[in-house]
Amino acid sequence: MTHGLRGQLEASLIQISSLASRGQLLTVADDDRTRTALAELLREEGYGVETAVNGFQALAKLEELSPELVLTDF
Repeated sequence: MTHGLRGQLEASLIQISSLASRGQLLTVADDDRTRTALAELLREEGYGVETAVNGFQALAKLEELSPELVLTDF
């Protein structure tokens, strides 16, 4: 991941930190590198993270989880 992208993700985390107080998040991204990097970054910040590859998988996970926030790359 490039430094610029990491910086953008970190800035976004600051903005969402008030929305989800270190709770369970669901990230949805079809790109493996993006999904993995975002999940790692969020876990480093203390969030519980589940991931999904696409919308269908995300909907299935939403039935079993109750995430406080869903992040997508769409």
